[in-house]
Amino acid sequence: MRALLLLVGLLAALPAAAAVKVQSVKSPGGIEAWLVEDHTLPVVSLEVAFLGGAAAEPKERSGLANMTASLLDEGAGDLDSQAFARRLEDMASQVQFRASQDNVTATLRTVEKNVDPMFDLLRLALSSPRFDDEPVARVRSQILVSLARKGESPQTLSGRIWWKFAFPDQPYGRFSEGSPETVPNIAVDDMRGFVRDRFAKNVMTVRWSAT
Repeated sequence: MRALLLLVGLLAALPAAAAVKVQSVKSPGGIEAWLVEDHTLPVVSLEVAFLGGAAAEPKERSGLANMTASLLDEGAGDLDSQAFARRLEDMASQVQFRASQDNVTATLRTVEKNVDPMFDLLRLALSSPRFDDEPVARVRSQILVSLARKGESPQTLSGRIWWKFAFPDQPYGRFSEGSPETVPNIAVDDMRGFVRDRFAKNVMTVRWSAT
């Protein structure tokens, strides 16, 4: 009882949580974003989502969205894979790319003073990814190893069987990582085409949390 009373006292002493205010802002180029301000830390977080993920890829190139997203931080513009990673480390920042069935998302987190160079780095990754030979071979190998490991997992197998029967002959019935048969078929030109066709302003949503 004493411990319970102490916990209640601590909770009562905490300040009430401030209501989250979401603002709609628009850039000069017409890009609309949702902005949430939080002044407790000098950190800026940004999430960009593009409509059209694994469900929009050809069946024979299943895994294209996932492989493309996995390579967007492996070099862009004049920066090769190692230079891109060093730039992130120098700015104490993070950028991650993920593909789901419906979207490809880019998540950026950086300190306030590095906002401009990090936004430029994100722009490079989304508009000028390199897809160099070494990162492509390495990431492809990692995906195939992951698929082999998941192919031995009863939980993963049962989930894949459920999706396959729930959505027969539909994109949602396929594994977003692709398959051991389709991943080797994904070429650099396929990934460049995916970036060109899917990363567009009219299918983009931005969520921005700033100090």
